[in-house]
Amino acid sequence: MWDGYISAYEEAIGKTSLKHAPWFIIPSNHKWFRNLAVASILVETLESLGMKFPEPTVNIKEIARQYHHAELEEEKKIGQSEWKELTTEATTDKVSKKDGGIASEGQGDKVSARATQEGEKVQREADLL
Repeated sequence: MWDGYISAYEEAIGKTSLKHAPWFIIPSNHKWFRNLAVASILVETLESLGMKFPEPTVNIKEIARQYHHAELEEEKKIGQSEWKELTTEATTDKVSKKDGGIASEGQGDKVSARATQEGEKVQREADLL
């Protein structure tokens, strides 16, 4: 009976395994070997497809330049003190949520100042482009 089962099994696998859709018989009694075999098959198959990342369709530097330009324009429009207050509040909220609602006094100001400095740095770099 067992021999008949094995024969039918081998015949079924042999007739349904195609070049573009092969079957792989992988023993699963050792998980490390099973995982290695499956990973090897996947890597080999994916590499054989010769896929490449597509070229970007957007200009990230231009988007960053426009974003920081818009920030500067908004700051000019509402005034530096109002802008600082808004960015400090937003930054403090982010820090407070991230830290589970605990933020020391002035922590948001430090983060906001750092964010402003980074924004100005990116703006200067974008202006050079």
